[in-house]
Amino acid sequence: MTHGSHRLEYQVRQKLSVARRRIATIANDLLGKRFDQDADGDYILPLEDMHVMVTPRSGIDGQIVVRVFAICTVGVNVIPELGLSLARLNFGLMFGRFMLDVEHRSIWLDETLLGEEFREEELRFAIRIVGATAAEWDDRFKQMFGGSTYEEVLAGRASGIPPRKKPGEGSGQYL
Repeated sequence: MTHGSHRLEYQVRQKLSVARRRIATIANDLLGKRFDQDADGDYILPLEDMHVMVTPRSGIDGQIVVRVFAICTVGVNVIPELGLSLARLNFGLMFGRFMLDVEHRSIWLDETLLGEEFREEELRFAIRIVGATAAEWDDRFKQMFGGSTYEEVLAGRASGIPPRKKPGEGSGQYL
């Protein structure tokens, strides 16, 4: 039996619903066609030879965040040089950050927007820049650290297991 008010939970569900409707409208307009959704209801946008994911989430305090990310490379060799390369690369990026998912030997690119009041042009820009930057670096990472691009794995042109968790979910080890 639960006690207390469920007001915050209700408000969060309402905010997420509004954010999802706005994201869907922007995604449809950006792609010019219907987008795909995964089992969580998150948006999968094929863009720039990448699959860009858009995932609205709520924090403990009920604040809404919208994460925009793409998986670049899977099955990479996790060596110290990889972490150093990502740190140096991140220092020079104006938007987004590369992350190393140690558990799944994957490199991701991620950007986060705060709040359900994000502007349309902010989300459009985040989706485009994540797609373009990930597409620019996925083959480079493959050449430097092994593995396969995520797109090769999805297309069945390379073996590999796509990560099942998304950034910020569970106790994954992200750098």
